[in-house]
Amino acid sequence: MGFSAGAELLRAEGIDPVPNRSGVMWPALLRSQAGAILAVDFIETVPLTDQRQYILATIHHTGSRVRIAGTTAHRTHAWVAEVVRNLLVDLEDARKLSTAR
Repeated sequence: MGFSAGAELLRAEGIDPVPNRSGVMWPALLRSQAGAILAVDFIETVPLTDQRQYILATIHHTGSRVRIAGTTAHRTHAWVAEVVRNLLVDLEDARKLSTAR
């Protein structure tokens, strides 16, 4: 949902969509937590072999570094779990992962 659609819904209920807040605002919160934010997503591609491939990619927001965690033709829960475990080990080895999860 976009901001304008959400704002319209809130206004229809008599709620100010952007109240004055004295606390931390969203952009400031994201900047302060950027070191801990790791986005993960699948990219689907069909290479020249015509066999569909799924790529699990991550981006670390502080350095905007994209990491290919793994690729497979058959993504399963077990494969994703294994790739994520390996990614966490790699990040721990590189000291880029907080000890508290």
